[in-house]
Amino acid sequence: MKRNLGDYDVIIRLVSGLCLMIVFIINDVTSPLNWLLFPLSGILLLTGLSGSCPLYRLLHIDTRGSRKSNTPSH
Repeated sequence: MKRNLGDYDVIIRLVSGLCLMIVFIINDVTSPLNWLLFPLSGILLLTGLSGSCPLYRLLHIDTRGSRKSNTPSH
């Protein structure tokens, strides 16, 4: 898959995915809301690790930004 996530987007997804996973593990897992945390944290972690988001691809969103060089042209 082609990467479409920028550095900050990847960091946010990885950190929030880890936090949600920790909340799922620590909390009482009998609550239905807690069972939604597990797949959501997995999706965030997978998209963060791969650097690609299928939903962003469908919506034609690319958060990588332009990679322009800072050297002046002569």
